[in-house]
Amino acid sequence: MVARNGCLCSLSYKDWRLLIGKKERTTNEQKNKEDILNQVKKRFLYPARMEKWVLRTIGDRWRQHKSNLKSIYFDVHKSKEANYKNVPEGVIPDQWIALVNNWMTLKAQDISEENRINCAKKKAIHTTGTKSFARNREELREQDPEKKNPHRAVLYIHTHRANNSKNINAHVGDLKDLLVQQPDLADTSQGKVAWKGDALTRILGEEKPGRVHGLGLVPNPDKVLDCSKSGRLKHLNITSLDPTSSEDVVSLRLQVEKLVNHVQNLEQKTKALEQQQNQHGGSGDPLSATTNAQNASIRKVCISIEYMFTPKLQLA
Repeated sequence: MVARNGCLCSLSYKDWRLLIGKKERTTNEQKNKEDILNQVKKRFLYPARMEKWVLRTIGDRWRQHKSNLKSIYFDVHKSKEANYKNVPEGVIPDQWIALVNNWMTLKAQDISEENRINCAKKKAIHTTGTKSFARNREELREQDPEKKNPHRAVLYIHTHRANNSKNINAHVGDLKDLLVQQPDLADTSQGKVAWKGDALTRILGEEKPGRVHGLGLVPNPDKVLDCSKSGRLKHLNITSLDPTSSEDVVSLRLQVEKLVNHVQNLEQKTKALEQQQNQHGGSGDPLSATTNAQNASIRKVCISIEYMFTPKLQLA
């Protein structure tokens, strides 16, 4: 709904980066970006470092919304005036006019034709409809006896059904054969679901900048698939890491966020109880016992957070 809200995500912009990057003249604030994130925060609780994923997801939905509007309501063979009048329900008229003006330019039409030709050449087609990779991954995890997240090669096979008659996803057969011959290339016993040189890399080749097949929008190929060390760690011999998959890390962060909010609520309640206790006086009244219980709860939560953040990096 955020991506289709013209007051938050205006359709007048040609590029998503221009929309979220626009700065106010007086305050130099990225107001569009902040308004979008504030709207999401009203509905969802998430760690601050997930903002990049949130924005990229909304950006994808925004571009898809524009594409849907064009395919349903815009006719390149009609005049501008005729297209102006065909304003879709829920779209701000001025923004629709801006869209039509852009789509009617020769540059936009050339890009559209080029994209259409390139799409027709695609051999790898996602075949599970609107269901996201995350939902497919979770279904495969639930089917696993040990409840492990599937390797991205297994997920790729699940989401790209081969259709030899149309020459679509023919390479999936090669991927299946590779997993039979070398199952270690998709072994998740160590908690990893992707690495450099795994089964999917052997079939699809090196990852392109920006995304990793089967891991969503945010993971950077260099961070997920490359084990190179930073300047600070180049003199350290790292022998092992805690085998935690990216999905587990996100889940852990959400748990920590909830625990932190819980601590803050407990602290507020404790302060209020302490104020009441000071007004009543004495340490043997029910207020004192309640305050002690609240403090004990805070200590337990803090211990839980400390344990979750205990470094599990082993250095030789």
